[in-house]
Amino acid sequence: FSADEVVDELNVVATGVPFSNSTFASDNLPTSSNNLTNKVTLTWNGISGLTQGSMGLRIRVANTSLTANDWGGIAQGGEVEDYIVFVGQFDFGDARDSGVGVAANNYRTTLSDNGAYHGIDNTILMGSLLDSENDANDPTTAFAQGDNITGSNDEDGAFIPPLNNTNTTYNIPVTVSNNSGRTGYLYAWIDFDRNGRFDRDEFFGGNTGELREINTGNTNTTTNLGWNSFPGIATGTDVYIRIRFTSDLLADTQVGTANEDPRSFGGASDGEVEDYYIRVETYDAGDAPDSYDTLYTSGGPYHIHNNANLYIRDATHDNAHDDDGQPTDGATGDDADGVDDENADDLTPFPILAVADTTYTVGVPLYNLTGSDANLYGWIDFNQDGDFADAGEFAELTAIATSTNTSAQTAPTTELTWTGISGLTAGSTYMRLRLTNSTLTANDWGGPAENGEVEDHVIYIGDLDFG
Repeated sequence: FSADEVVDELNVVATGVPFSNSTFASDNLPTSSNNLTNKVTLTWNGISGLTQGSMGLRIRVANTSLTANDWGGIAQGGEVEDYIVFVGQFDFGDARDSGVGVAANNYRTTLSDNGAYHGIDNTILMGSLLDSENDANDPTTAFAQGDNITGSNDEDGAFIPPLNNTNTTYNIPVTVSNNSGRTGYLYAWIDFDRNGRFDRDEFFGGNTGELREINTGNTNTTTNLGWNSFPGIATGTDVYIRIRFTSDLLADTQVGTANEDPRSFGGASDGEVEDYYIRVETYDAGDAPDSYDTLYTSGGPYHIHNNANLYIRDATHDNAHDDDGQPTDGATGDDADGVDDENADDLTPFPILAVADTTYTVGVPLYNLTGSDANLYGWIDFNQDGDFADAGEFAELTAIATSTNTSAQTAPTTELTWTGISGLTAGSTYMRLRLTNSTLTANDWGGPAENGEVEDHVIYIGDLDFG
């Protein structure tokens, strides 16, 4: 027997399916039996009292008869093989896996492909969500969204910043909790060469990079994982990321090489695996102060530059600063390269917001020729507390039909209106506008959008005197 002949049957769940255990089972094989391609099935019945974790499995084939007590000792001829069998409920990744083996956009994700899986233990995890699966969810789906499609998206442990074709360094902040009583270990890879493998030289820190230890007693601790050297990647390229967190110290057998890293696949007794997809593109970002989540590492907004037919006022997007958001007090960080793309107000200034106002309307000139409905979203920090998180600070205009063009209107008919305003004080505050085909919520002042544009502006509040 070889590991390949039995490994697919050695993954157990607490219900005892597909593998069950009491203590001992054996089959007698007649001489000349050849089961290299036809498996012999050993079945253990009467399971009870299983707990989450791992257990040992020993298989012996011999020319002499053995008993239930002969897990040790000498046998005539044959072979002995030992395995670790994981018990419990499991979390799988969801990177694309179209078949056994690896190739471009075909990763080790499913159980039959020896994909990464972890026994679920709520004392050691990334983010705050866990999901239980019998196998990877819909692994043929692109964009590592198998978990999302089944309604059990647990990929909330890492923030994946935008990646463009000029990056020479890249950092991912990962939030972890470890109250297991054991040291936890973080592992992460980015498949920069897109060969469908997570290679040792794609591990964070390079091919000699060391894993990150997280001591027990940490809750919602954020640590940054960095890649300091990698080849340029062409715009429009799909890239997959795998992050694993477990108290298991996985064997690092390929240090210093560019070979597939075996720590990126197979089982772990606890923790979690999260797979992510990112597309290499150019991006438009914001430039309000970073208390409004402007930098990518703060969860700032970014819009992919992949559609020239959706924009605010005109198609002058700010490409030069798409490496990150550009937070400044005047929300003018994008202008530093001489390309001012915050031009929603260049035909008509935004109205002044009086202290006594209870409603506020902003006309936003825009253009949508994407072939699909677009959505316009806005946030204003009315209470000037440095964020967009308060009730009443969000407005939206949805289902903006394709062929809508208000980009040259001095009084745009595409408007955002905020109601129920109260308690205003004189001063200046900030507004964020986002136009996209994506569907966003009141909490999405940051994060990705599939296309369109983001603009940050200063808004003045008060009863002002004019010359």
